[in-house]
Amino acid sequence: MTELSTDLRIQPVSAPLAFGQVSVQRINETYPLDRWSETYLAYPVALPAQVTVDRVRAALTGISNRHEALRTRFVDDGHGRRQLVDPHPVVNLVVTERSGYTESDTLALTVSTARQRFSWETEFSWRVLLLCDAGRPTYLGLVIDHVVADGWGLLRLVAELRADLGVDDPAGRRWIATPAPQPSEIALLQRSDRWRARRDGVARYWRNLLTTLPADAFPIPVASGGDEGRIEAELRSSAARAALAVVAQRNKVSQQTVMLALAALSVHQVVGTDLVVLTLQASNRHGPWQDVVTSMNQYSPLVVPIPAPDRSFADFVRDVHTKGIIAYRHGCYDVDAIWDLVAQERGAPPSFDHFFNYLGDDVNAKERAEWDDPGERVVWNRPRRQIGPRFDIKVRNGNELSVVVRADPTLLGRPALEELMWWFARTLRRLAEDSPAGVGHALVASGK
Repeated sequence: MTELSTDLRIQPVSAPLAFGQVSVQRINETYPLDRWSETYLAYPVALPAQVTVDRVRAALTGISNRHEALRTRFVDDGHGRRQLVDPHPVVNLVVTERSGYTESDTLALTVSTARQRFSWETEFSWRVLLLCDAGRPTYLGLVIDHVVADGWGLLRLVAELRADLGVDDPAGRRWIATPAPQPSEIALLQRSDRWRARRDGVARYWRNLLTTLPADAFPIPVASGGDEGRIEAELRSSAARAALAVVAQRNKVSQQTVMLALAALSVHQVVGTDLVVLTLQASNRHGPWQDVVTSMNQYSPLVVPIPAPDRSFADFVRDVHTKGIIAYRHGCYDVDAIWDLVAQERGAPPSFDHFFNYLGDDVNAKERAEWDDPGERVVWNRPRRQIGPRFDIKVRNGNELSVVVRADPTLLGRPALEELMWWFARTLRRLAEDSPAGVGHALVASGK
């Protein structure tokens, strides 16, 4: 448990929650307490030779000093939850002896320790496992509550740790030398008059959704799925990555947009709706807040009408591009105000499905040609979490295209999910080969 400040001259500073932090709070409200840890981030960090326990502890103290999210408790003062930033860093470090552990072993052990839930009220919601082999530190296992850091924030912390420990990490050195923006700063800005126009713009965006979409299309009814026996499959394909680059370049859109369009078509084919509502994960990392360590992610609904099969895929994907940009731009908002708006119009707060989260970088054909090709395959994983009640899609970074789909087996059984994974690969190849392709090419590729 975290020790609180004892110096009465330096008291913790109270601030409202940033919008991303409120989003995490709202998500957790829908989870049973024993499943909160599904939202935690776990990450293994290999340590350089000759590093000492004292130096590891000093590096952890350093990042805690630089980033107030690591010194924050989240308390309810009777008028809602607030962030309470303590001036004193306290590192929750557990040292354990593990001989011969690899990085994958460390990750598995870290994930197992993540099952212990944090108390927002009484402790800083992150902990570190230090593995030693015969007394020599070998790996760190970081466990961080999503309210403290999202994936991007976690990568900054890891880079700074590595640089502090003597690893040649240019990004880490740059970040250490750059004063970090802080969550309390962005929370105050988001609620200020300077942001009033942005808040009003998001309210208009959501009002338009509620006006134009039928009640059974948005918000998605909570009772529509959520089987805890969910299944997860992953397509790994270097050839599909190359095809994706071709399709994006030909249509003058990002590779993310191409995958977003295919995600909409997959929902159309699986659920049978011609008016697809996707849930985008907006990272909201732009401008001076690019590198803040906190949770910035928020959900942004995107409506994609599925066109007739004879419409050109180029027109369709460019339309998705425009609509996607608009949705992402409205992805940072006052969660409480929007929840109240939806509840007033629909009689219940928002619920979401058909999540799309793109974590990849655009890759060109020249880079792709330099990679080994291990072959195209579908891998079955044991899912640790599922955000959407029925299914969600994540595209990961890497030399191969990695498309991960988590599904409720009452919606998609294992054979149907495997067929969906191969559909992504076949469709990208077909679209890369047929320059005048229509939307029907994607549907034909699935046998529809």
